[in-house]
Amino acid sequence: LDQYDQARLVMGINDRLFSYPVDPGEDFDTPAVLMTYTHKGLTRMSQNYHNFIRNNLNKSKFVRDVRRPVLINTWEAAFFDFDDEKLIEIAKAAKGMGVEMIVMDDGWFGKRDDDNSGLGD
Repeated sequence: LDQYDQARLVMGINDRLFSYPVDPGEDFDTPAVLMTYTHKGLTRMSQNYHNFIRNNLNKSKFVRDVRRPVLINTWEAAFFDFDDEKLIEIAKAAKGMGVEMIVMDDGWFGKRDDDNSGLGD
């Protein structure tokens, strides 16, 4: 939101700074834009995106009909603060609940204990 509490979107090709000559008979394909709106909050907005992608973009049997692993992300369990022992503890507890994969989130790469230090430094 800007200083007036308004959201502003600018999409598409910048016609002042971009040019791409197209010869007769040639095509110029641009990326699609996907937008959604709901008055029911961010969860519904996320669900709208997921439903559209599942129902319209993921047509391949290799995407739609594949059983995906159940995973746990370390962020909510440990935030920036984890080490080998804590990861093993989380993984063992998660395995007991049927979790098949662990995602090591922010903090795995070194000293980072707040949002003011670099990512991956």
